[in-house]
Formats: sequence, C-alpha cells, structure tokens
Amino acid sequence: MYIANVLQPLIDACQWILEFWHDLIGGSWGWAIIFMTFTVRLAILPLTFKGVKSMQRLQTLQPEIKKLQERYKDDKQRMNQEVMAFYQREKVNPLGSCLPLVLQIPFFISLFYLLRSDEFQQDIASNPGFFAIDLERYRRATHHTVRAASSRHLRRDARVVLSVIPRGQPALALAGSEPVSVS
Repeated sequence: MYIANVLQPLIDACQWILEFWHDLIGGSWGWAIIFMTFTVRLAILPLTFKGVKSMQRLQTLQPEIKKLQERYKDDKQRMNQEVMAFYQREKVNPLGSCLPLVLQIPFFISLFYLLRSDEFQQDIASNPGFFAIDLERYRRATHHTVRAASSRHLRRDARVVLSVIPRGQPALALAGSEPVSVS
C-alpha cells in the first residue's frame, strides 16, 4: 500500500477526472474510464510529439553513431564517452522517446488503485451497468450457461464410461467408499 500512499494525489486526480466523465456521460463507468484514458493521452500529447521527433533525429544520426562505434569498438569506455559527447553536440537525448511512456505508468497505476478502492467498488455496486451492460444479468446468464454445459458434458462422459465397463464390474469408487457396480 506504500505505492498507493505515494500516488494518492494522482489517485485523487484520476478519481476527479473519472467522476467528471461519469457524470457528463450519464452513468457508465466503462465509458468514463475510456474517456479518462483519452484525457491522459491528450495531456501528454506534446511530450509524445517531442519523443517522436527525438526518435526520428536519432534515426538520422544513426550512421554517424555506427561510425563512432566502429572506430572505438576495442575500447568500450572511450566509445561510450564519444557517443555521449556526440549526443551533447547534436543536442539529442537517446531516452527522449521513452518519456511519454514513463509518464503514463503512474497514471495507470493510480487508476488501478482507484478501481480497487472500497469507495469505487461501492459506486460500481450501485451502478448495474459498466458499458451499459447489465452485469448482474450477464453473470447469471454466464453462470447458468456454464453450469448447463458442464452438467451436459458430465452426463455424456458418465454414459461413455458406463458403456465401456462390463456389467457386474465396479464402475466408480470414491476415496473411502465402496465401489458401485453396474447392473
């Protein structure tokens, strides 16, 4: 829970954004989560563009970097120093394209903790639909379908097993019970 405490301001911000979209849309938590994701992506869009530019710049400089690596291939420390000096001269950051991805991680960890919080679970419990789907009806239908399918397969498997066992032979023996004979 230490992470949740450190990220509490971000969790609160995510909760505010989520509730804003939930109230604006009209009650669907699923759509509110999707719109919150778009909001976060939109907020870091300028950094994403900067990261793409940095990546493209590194690609254009790649032949020169290869030459430096080839020239200093026997001395790894000197090669690293020369490559770093080259990056500084060209004013390019090799980690610049990773920044947008790294910035998204705390937002989505905060969303994870928010969705698992007791308060949010109670809000969802009072809202039967997530993507405007009645989740309780879906759970009941899924449960009945799985139960019916599994019992149908069990009956079929039992008929197959019983048809293979000769009459008078023990058909089934549970741990600690007497075998049942087929008659």
